[in-house]
Amino acid sequence: MKCIKYNYIWIVAIISFLSAQRFLFQDLSPYFFILLYPIIFIEKDLSKKYSLFLLSIFLMTDNGGADFFYNETHFVFKYFAIIYPILFLILITKINLKKALVTIPIIVIYFIITISNDQTFDHNTLSRSIQILIFIILFFSISKKIEFNYHLLALGILPFLLSEFINYVFFHDLYEREYLSYHSLKTLVVFPLFYFSTKLQSLKNFIFFLIILCITLIVVIEYRQRMMIVVLFLALILSFLRKINLKYLFLSIIVVLLIPFDYDFLIGNKSTALIIQILESNSLNNLIQTLDPVRYIEYKLFFGRDFFSLILGDGLASGLFDSGGELIVSYDSTAFSESEINSSTYYNLHETIPDLGLRFGLLFILILLFRIIQGLIKLDYLKYTLLLFLFFCSLWSINGIVAFFLIYNSKNNSLYYQNHIT
Repeated sequence: MKCIKYNYIWIVAIISFLSAQRFLFQDLSPYFFILLYPIIFIEKDLSKKYSLFLLSIFLMTDNGGADFFYNETHFVFKYFAIIYPILFLILITKINLKKALVTIPIIVIYFIITISNDQTFDHNTLSRSIQILIFIILFFSISKKIEFNYHLLALGILPFLLSEFINYVFFHDLYEREYLSYHSLKTLVVFPLFYFSTKLQSLKNFIFFLIILCITLIVVIEYRQRMMIVVLFLALILSFLRKINLKYLFLSIIVVLLIPFDYDFLIGNKSTALIIQILESNSLNNLIQTLDPVRYIEYKLFFGRDFFSLILGDGLASGLFDSGGELIVSYDSTAFSESEINSSTYYNLHETIPDLGLRFGLLFILILLFRIIQGLIKLDYLKYTLLLFLFFCSLWSINGIVAFFLIYNSKNNSLYYQNHIT
């Protein structure tokens, strides 16, 4: 097969690999991504340039966890990496003011709802909601769709995935009571798996895919993000069924079942415990309530609001008010702040649907999910698989919002059929 040759691919691979070595290079790992910028500056191919933009946002460390367990990228470098691709896109395209005007009634409605809400404003929530509104305006305003080079993106993320596997093998004791990563864009680590799932024309490629599958499963389990592993299994099944390749699906299931995972380890891990207990439970409702009472009550409170609030939201700075005191959480074992617990008004919700739905309404969520699922089935499978992961796992951060915008604003099938691996 034809193979794309990049003069700098090995440099990108080394940078990607080192960026995940947060245990060996604690002070340097959040900054290795900066080495990508000389390549970005000289690269003239826009599809490769934007793939490197996305890779740089992925490789930075935007969240070090509680008490900064991992070192974070300084905000100056972080916001440079976030703002630069957006400014570059604005400079190389035309702004369609007529389409931008379409968003004005929507924005006015959201601000009216926000002002009429008598809750105390949470400035961090308001800031993130305004960021989302800005990207909605940009999406309608920018006339030019960008392109991604999926081949370069997959080869750029793959060394990071392998490096995370090495972290699990050699440094597990160092983070045993923490997550392997708190980075908001860690969900993109699944991309090489789905990219290579489209290359199963030979036994050689299928064996390579199985190796990537096993490594990805281990790393995702160690990330301990429940929704990430649920979306992973659903997307993998859809990946095979969409290509009507049941033989490879069956073989993959057999290989996964042969991985010698310890049952006690799996049931003790938050992400895999969810899958195991779903398979063992007779009542999904009771299971979720028992397994994760906080998320269960968040959804219960979210859907228990009046119809208008449910459909259009409670405003850009709103929180979820627990009038009945159902959310029983302690100060030292929750993501909620002390002020949230004392006021019974919660802003840092755990899932995307109640989080965004509270501020933008369930109608906004349903439209967005419909577009993603529609694209997943009928259009560019790789693009919309990434959007599905970002939607459920990463939209709580500015990095996740920017990555979602860039991918959503890209062309369908962008260089997808032109790039092959040997």
